[in-house]
Amino acid sequence: MHEMQSFLKKADILTFLNIIFGFLALILILNNQVNIAARLILVAIVADGFDGYVARRSMSESDFGMNFDSLSDCISFGVAPALLMYSYISEWWVIGISLLYVGAGVLRLSR
Repeated sequence: MHEMQSFLKKADILTFLNIIFGFLALILILNNQVNIAARLILVAIVADGFDGYVARRSMSESDFGMNFDSLSDCISFGVAPALLMYSYISEWWVIGISLLYVGAGVLRLSR
């Protein structure tokens, strides 16, 4: 049982890293450091892949873990890429596309 709990903690830590990388990407985008922000989004992808792997391998998948992962994905793969897209093309029509992108991501993750 103790081994399962340590895997669960590791999966949660990886999910939290996903949130950290996504939020740091948002901060960097706001500070016009979009190249580093784009790389952090890619690093978030790696953390996201490993958290699911660790949770499945340890057979410690849970509703909490799935919800935690979905919320972190909204930041790293919804809001951050949409803001990144807008930072590259600062035109009014990109706002609409960014809103659609975030909305579609949230709808997908909420299912």
